[in-house]
Amino acid sequence: MKGCLAVQDEVLWLSAADVAACELSPASINDAVEAAFMAVSASQASTRPALSIPAGGPSSFRAKGGVVNAEGFGAVKWYGYFPRNAALGQAEFRPLILLNETETGFPVAVINGDWITAVRTAAISAVGARHLSRPESATVAFIGCGTQARSNLEALQAVRPLRRAILHGNRPETTAAFAEFVRARGLEAETSTDPRAALREADIVVSTVPRLAARTHFLDAGWMAPGGFAAMVDSGVAWDGATMGAFEARFSDDVAQSEGHAETGDVLTTYQGSLAQVVSGSCGRSHASQRLALIFSGTGLADAAAAIAVYRAAQARGLGRRLPL
Repeated sequence: MKGCLAVQDEVLWLSAADVAACELSPASINDAVEAAFMAVSASQASTRPALSIPAGGPSSFRAKGGVVNAEGFGAVKWYGYFPRNAALGQAEFRPLILLNETETGFPVAVINGDWITAVRTAAISAVGARHLSRPESATVAFIGCGTQARSNLEALQAVRPLRRAILHGNRPETTAAFAEFVRARGLEAETSTDPRAALREADIVVSTVPRLAARTHFLDAGWMAPGGFAAMVDSGVAWDGATMGAFEARFSDDVAQSEGHAETGDVLTTYQGSLAQVVSGSCGRSHASQRLALIFSGTGLADAAAAIAVYRAAQARGLGRRLPL
């Protein structure tokens, strides 16, 4: 079902509370994001590399988005990325998403992007794991134990029969809190101070190390177990780029963005295909012992897919507030 024609003189505002009230499951977001990547392969969706405008020091203002013609919507996410906020106990960014329909191009909604940003990132991991990890994958290692680790766990549980999680984090209190979250989700949780051992025992590895972390580029891809799959949510910040050859194949959620718009700290490598190609079946795992990696560029296509799902759910439930333009 494509987007309806917009009311030309108003937009729907969806707050964080409205987005939460949509009660969308991780599995539903996984499916929406996978459908968007499949639509790319059918020339029914598209995106472009993200825009980054320097704002002094490590800070910047950024925009990313995508058009999903198959759904009848386009979206752009705008946010200020201020990594020094973390030292003040504040969020590094607070995104907003503008959603437009594709019949007239008019805006239909402005959506708080906090939840969408977390789940759309996790959904990319889950879609990658669905196609690139072994179906029997039961042990996941998290390198970094913050907010993204939690959303990734929820998304991955929807696609693989996880039973055990190995946690390696820089902050003991954050790692301990995540361990409790893992156990509440029904998994065994164990903390590890040895990243090599964590990678060696895992079927799936999720790295979410911040760009300005005290320790970066400390993971050796050669530590991965045969047949392992790595979801580099941090764009490879945790990984030693010189070891990328240990992966038999490397994929990106957006090859053009990964190759042409890498940021300081991102791992630099070559790619054997995009996630859209993986989803369509044109490339992927060829044998069980392959070590495979999905390296995130932060494509806006996933933001668009998740925003569309939220908007449709909000309409169905009568959520949000209409604002005049």
